[in-house]
Amino acid sequence: MENQHYQQIFKIVADYLPKGWKELRLYFAFTDNMISHKFYINMGAGYVDCFHLGLNKGTLRSIFFPINEILANERKELPKDKRWTVFTMFVKSSGAFEVNYDYEDINSTFIEYEQAWEEKYIKSTNKRK
Repeated sequence: MENQHYQQIFKIVADYLPKGWKELRLYFAFTDNMISHKFYINMGAGYVDCFHLGLNKGTLRSIFFPINEILANERKELPKDKRWTVFTMFVKSSGAFEVNYDYEDINSTFIEYEQAWEEKYIKSTNKRK
């Protein structure tokens, strides 16, 4: 994916980040029949998921739909055997960012995968604080 797409994705979320945020962690997972998405914000005392930031459903849709469009279009351009299933983006308030792709077939392990992702990238980080 091109750097400009990462910037577009961040720009969509940036308007809704609370003052004083330290890091954003964005998760998008695709199966054959479903898409899961969420993001977490670290304010310095651990991560809070987007559904607990006081954003209403309409606002969350206005964040997730355009990001999904960017990611889904990128995935469509890839050959089926090269399509990633999970997109993770980490952005620090300093401007540093990292993107990870996972290519594992998560159709039959969707819930377990998401729980493992949260344990690895959110809960384990919160425990270290």
